[in-house]
Formats: sequence, C-alpha cells, structure tokens
Amino acid sequence: MIAGSIRRLPLLRRSWLAMSQTGDVPLASLLLLVLALGSLSGWTLLVIAHDTPLELDLFVQRLVISLQSDFSYIVGNVFAQIGDTLGIIAITLPWAAWMLIGKRWDALLHWCGAFAGVAVLNILGKALFGRARPDTPDYLTGSFSYPSAHTSTAVVLFGLAAAFIAAEMPRQKAFLGLLDGASACTPMALSRLVVGVHWFSDLVGGALLGLIVCALTFCTGNNNHGHHYAPVHGFC
Repeated sequence: MIAGSIRRLPLLRRSWLAMSQTGDVPLASLLLLVLALGSLSGWTLLVIAHDTPLELDLFVQRLVISLQSDFSYIVGNVFAQIGDTLGIIAITLPWAAWMLIGKRWDALLHWCGAFAGVAVLNILGKALFGRARPDTPDYLTGSFSYPSAHTSTAVVLFGLAAAFIAAEMPRQKAFLGLLDGASACTPMALSRLVVGVHWFSDLVGGALLGLIVCALTFCTGNNNHGHHYAPVHGFC
C-alpha cells in the first residue's frame, strides 16, 4: 500500500524507482512520512472544523497561565527569539560551514530545500486557514496562527541534525541522538505558549508538518548520493 502510494507521487516516484533498483528503500522514513501526513490531515480537519479554539487549547492555555512567572516569561522569550529567522540562521551556519568544508553538496542542497519547503508550506498554511492567534503583538500583526512556523522549523532543524548525529553513532545508541533532537525542539515550541501567541493545536500541527518535511528530505536524500550524503542515508 505504501509502495503504491509513493509511486503515484511525482516528487518521490524517481527516488523510489532508483532505490528499488539498488534494494535500498528507506522504509523507516517512508513510514514516518505516511504517519505524519495522515496525522496532520486528520488534525487539520479537526482544527478547521471548530470556529473557536479547541477545548484542549483552552485547557493548556489555563495551565500555562497558572504556572507562569516572570522568569518563565523571560525564558520563553529567549527561546522564541532563538526560533526566529536570525536565530535559526545562527544555528545553521556552523552546519552549513561544515558541509561546505567537507564538500557535502548533496547534504547542503537537501538542507536548503528542507528549510525553503517548510517556509513555503507555513506561509501557504497560515494564509489558507487564517486562524487567529490568542494574542497578536504588534510585530505579528497580519500573521496567522496555524500551523506554528517556529515549531515546524525547529523540528526540521533539529530533526535533520539529529539524523546526522544518530547515523554517526553506534546503532544501539542512535536513539539517543534522535531523543536529543526531540528534546531541543520542545522548549522552542513551548515558548510560543508562554509568550501567548499560539494555541497548543498550532504546535501540534507545526510539529507534524516539520516531520513531513524531514521524512521527505530523508527519502529524497537517500537517492543515489553515496557517501556524500551518508548520515541521512544511514538514518533511512
């Protein structure tokens, strides 16, 4: 079923055929893609079916407000700024430099494609769904809530980085690298709740969108790139 679906997608058809010929099909990444895509579709339908925030959104909002303090607000703002465009660029520059020095052109191209892809999908998603934020500060005027761009970008950044790190680790310890990636995403996502500019369901949608982009990157990166793209190849 998965194979048939992939072959019908023009974006993945060529990669699938090439990998099938070599016997190197990234089943784990394909499974991640199918699960994340199905989950995002269902979650988005749930969100847009409600004109008001979900009960879960309101519950989480009340919980965050009850636990909030001056310190948590400061920390939340710090992580929110790290997740902004300049913060993401600062984090990715060392990775980009390492790829350039190591002449890992395929990896660099796929990273650039992943960030460009998630940015475009976030812009389209926000414009399409037009969901209002719980609070809209001046610097976010005209910007909508769903999905959370901070969350999806963080998932792509740390997901790709974790895949690189995990592929260089012994197989029995690779899970720790992936766990580190998930741990790094969490505070950046939760910071959007602390500063009050997103609903919890926005974060879920953003995380699932980020996983889809990661899975697509892993799958396409596994197509005849040899050792130049070894970390993602190993992860798949």
